[in-house]
This record gives sequence, structure tokens and C-alpha cells, in this order.
Amino acid sequence: MTIQMIPLKNLNLSPANVRKVKTTTAGLEASIASVGLLQNLVVKPNGKAGHFEVIGGKRRFIALTNLAKAGKHSEITDSTEFPCKVDDATTGKEQSLAENFQREAMHPADEFEAFQALIDEGKTPKDIAARFGIKVRDVEKRLALAAVHPKILKSYRAGDLTLDEVMAFTVATSPDRQAEVFDGLGSVPTYANKVRWIKDQLTTDKATASNPLAVFVGIDAYKAAGGTVTTDLFSENDHSYLDDGELLVKLATEKLCGMVQEALADGWAWAHGDLEKEWEFVHAHEQLDETEVKLTKKQQAEIAKLQKRLDALNDKEETDNDDWEEQERLEDQIASLTYAFTPEQKAASGVYLYVERDGTVERVEGLQRPEDAPETEQAATVGEKAPVPQKPVDPADKPLTDALRTDLRQSRNQIMQLYVARDFGMAFDLLLHKMIVDHLDLGTGILDARVTEQYPRSTVEDLQESPAGQELAALFDALPRDFLPGDDEEQDGDKLFDAIRALTPETKQAWFAYLVGVSVKAQLADDKGGYPATPANPVYERAGALLDIDMPRYFRANPTNYFDRINKGQLLKVAAETVSQEWAQSRANAKKGELSATMGAKFERDPADSRNTPEQQARIDAWVPAVMAFPKAQG
Repeated sequence: MTIQMIPLKNLNLSPANVRKVKTTTAGLEASIASVGLLQNLVVKPNGKAGHFEVIGGKRRFIALTNLAKAGKHSEITDSTEFPCKVDDATTGKEQSLAENFQREAMHPADEFEAFQALIDEGKTPKDIAARFGIKVRDVEKRLALAAVHPKILKSYRAGDLTLDEVMAFTVATSPDRQAEVFDGLGSVPTYANKVRWIKDQLTTDKATASNPLAVFVGIDAYKAAGGTVTTDLFSENDHSYLDDGELLVKLATEKLCGMVQEALADGWAWAHGDLEKEWEFVHAHEQLDETEVKLTKKQQAEIAKLQKRLDALNDKEETDNDDWEEQERLEDQIASLTYAFTPEQKAASGVYLYVERDGTVERVEGLQRPEDAPETEQAATVGEKAPVPQKPVDPADKPLTDALRTDLRQSRNQIMQLYVARDFGMAFDLLLHKMIVDHLDLGTGILDARVTEQYPRSTVEDLQESPAGQELAALFDALPRDFLPGDDEEQDGDKLFDAIRALTPETKQAWFAYLVGVSVKAQLADDKGGYPATPANPVYERAGALLDIDMPRYFRANPTNYFDRINKGQLLKVAAETVSQEWAQSRANAKKGELSATMGAKFERDPADSRNTPEQQARIDAWVPAVMAFPKAQG
């Protein structure tokens, strides 16, 4: 018996095949489309040169034929060659019977683990591919599936997970993180797309390869800095994720800072950079007009040449996209030669740089600050020519760590979501605001553009079990669902639309407020960015103020979520603000861990430290980190 690659069009089903019962191949087709042909066909010559009869693997052959006819998979056509065991030593009936009688069906999960066992023995994916007559990529897919957490494979074997759902878990390489998301599957609504939900959960702290910051930094530079990339092997276009979002932001900031310094060296009075455009920053400055340049003869000749080409393009009866792009490029070249900022203008104005959605950097030059604006330090990418006085930084005044800020941002937003979800009027106004500013290009709203749920995620605690998380869950559970299609009903879009139209105003408002509420994007009070990049938006702070959010009711500092994650100076500052200045001074020599535990006891909702005075308790009950507080509403 030999292995031979044979085109699908040269195969036909042998009449000798003993399987006569008609079986479905839908599941097998999905498996083959995802991970390739797992088991070779068994064939014998049919008397026509180069043509063979399939005597073992009827369902596999039918599945391949159906996939080729559907034409949805470029790798599976009538001309695609597949590995076949060629046997002409026995009768077709004998071989087919042996194939079906002796074989015990292997679960795909067993196949995945068998491939991993070969790797453990020292084989390479290339070795395995050659041995079984499959592509190296198909081997890599099986190995990725074998690497998912054991409890996921166990659930797959039991029939509780589909293959597509198992494949979704491979976008994360950490088995622990896979297990964490798997444990949360029980909370996913039955009508939700579990594959999409799994991927969303596993990629919340990642960036796609098409992310503007990823394009700006470059994958090679990211990898050179120690960043890792996970490829979704089961996506059509090899969708990749950059695993370390914080590293990406750091690299992007450093690169943008370098460009800021270059602008300063070019003579500008100041330069400011952002990882995402802040409309408010641009609108807060007046832009100077460039000055017409006194041209040299060489420059005049160059402009004449460019203008001649531009005129030729303008005279064309029909133009395509390439022509328009060239026209735009020529106009920019002519303008750059004709007009420029003078050294005097540069000395009195600045440059704003920001990363565009395509990963390029846009420069807005000649911006002049208002005369009465205070000269405050901007983001990390601000530069000033004037010397900045240096003074020792009090540990208590050092900024919070990025990791802590990220978690506080998520906790704050969860509470914000709860308040919006309970207030139809605010939810309606926020969505209307988002629609208007998007349509008229007036700025940015505070909602996800697609109104998709923003899942809060902390590195140190389960926010789903927080007070705000529990109230949000209760709010969702209370929403009427009798208008939704059942699990066994066909999800007909127009019927659902009509059902929604027939809902009472109260039910519509409840659903509307909830969906808008959970779509609010996270932000701290002093945010200038973050990951994913979310520029500070005054609408967020204004809405929080109008909602009169009782932040201390839902966020209580403790060693886990705050005290253990700040330095001793910052901890003593909190103690001085809440307990007393004298008490804080008396603990100045205490170990940081002991001080954190003591503060944790004082901050318990039912304080273990009963020595708190009523005044101290009132201050403790009202305290939250400054970055989480909302301003008081005015008017």
C-alpha cells in the first residue's frame, strides 16, 4: 500500500463501499474546512489511467466533494490533490469492510493530542506534515487546538462545545486565561454568538495587527522590544494580535516623543503629540497662515514642471482613483514649495502631532496658544524650549502605575454604566450626542460606535461580583424577554423588528437605557489616553456629574484593589486625608504591608477597626481616588 497525491476530480465513490446508509457530512465538512483532512482516503485503480475508486472514507470523500462544489474555500477545488492510500492487493469489498469494521472512530480531540505527542517525541511540524501527507499549516492548527486548557477539550469531547468555539480559545496562549473565560461561558445569553464572545474576552488587552498604533510602531519593532504576537490560525486572513498592549503604547509614545523632539529642533516654540487626535486640543488654538516664499529660479522651474503635470491630469476627460491621488500629491508639493512658516512664526507657535487611523502621523503646524492659557505640562509628548525647573518629587505625588490606572478606569466605568443603564433620559441624550457629532464630524462621543457591550475587566478582582456588577446583572435579568425568539425558533429579523415595535414604551426605554449604558467606554478623570486609546472626553465627566454618581457607594479602596498597589508615600497621604494628619505621621516608620493592612481594616464597610471617630468614618466613607471622582453638577 502506497501514499499518492490524487486530484479530487480523479476520484469517484466505489460501488464496493459497504456503507450504504445515507449520513450527514455537515460537521465533517466544517472540520475539514478548518483543520484539513484528518485521515487519508483509501482508493484502488478503476481501470482508467490516473483515476481511482474510493473504497475507504465515503463520508470524507462526500464532504470534500460538497466543499469543492460550494466554492467557499480556495484550498479545496476539483483540482486539489489529497493524500490517498492506494491498495490494489485486496478486493474493494474486503478493504472497505476492514476499514469500517475494525476502525474505532477517533475523536478530533484525540487526534490533536496525538499530534502534540509526536512533537513531544522530537518531531517537527514539517516532519508530521510529510508523514501524514498534509500541510504544515494544518499541523500547526491541530497543535494549537491541543494546547487549549484540558477542561476545554474535555467539554468538547462531551459535546458541550463546538469545534468553532474551541478554535476561538486559541487566540490566547495562556491556558489559565482560557480557563477563566471558559468558566464565564455560563453567563453568556443563549442567543449570543459564543465564538465572538470568547474572542472578545481573550483579546481585550491585545491590539490587532491593523491597530493604528501597531502600524505606527511596526510589528518588527514591537517584536524587537520583546513583544509577542498571537496569530488566529483559523481566521481567513491569518488575523494577528499583539499580546502586550501596554508595551505597544509605550513604544508608540517613545516614537512620537522622538518626533516631537525633531519638531522642537526644527525651530518650533513647542510641540505636542497624542496617540489619537484630540479635537479639543486643536480647537483651543488659533492656526497661523503660512507665508508666501520668495522662490529661487530652481524652485520656480520645479513648480512649473509640477503644474504642467497637474494641468494634464485636470484636462483628462476621465480620471480614476490613481489620478486623484496624484493630483492631491502634486497640489501638496506645489503648496509646500510656495508657502512656508517663517522662523519668526515658528518661534511664536507650535506643532501638534497625532497618530491617524491608518497608522501615519499627521502634523498640524503653526498653532498659537491663547495668551491667557496657563503653561501646563501636556501629555508625555509635550516639549518646551524654556528650561523647566527641577525639584525633588514627593513620593506621595508620583503618578499611579499604569496597571492600577487601568483597573481603576474599569471600575469607574462599570459604575458609570450602571447609572446610565438606569436613566433613559441620559442614555437617549448620550446616544443622540454620539450620532450628531459623528454625522457632523464635531468631535467624539463616549459610546462605542457600534453600541457593543464594554466588559469591565480587572487584573486583581472579579468586577462581575462587585456591587455595581451585581446591580447591572440584576438590571439585565429584569429585562423582559418574551418577545425574543426561542432557542429552537428561526431568528427572523423582520419578525423580531415587529415584536420590538409592539413593545410598551416602558420596555423599550428599559432595553434602550441598558444597552446604551453598557456601551460606555472607560475613562479616568485625568485621562489623556490609555489602551485602547481613549482620549479624555468632557462629555463623560459632565454626564457623570449630571447623574450624581455616588462613587463611594460602589468603590471601596482595599489592599487588593488599591492600597497594596501604591507606594508608602501615597498611602500615608490617603491616611492623612481620611484618618488624620497626626495618625499618618505616627505611622511614618511602619512597614508598607502593615500600613496597607491597617488602612484596609479602617476602610471596611463594617470596619474591623472600631476606633474610627464619626468624623474619620465620614471621611473614609466619602473617599475615592481622585481619578475616579466626578465633578459636582453645575446647572
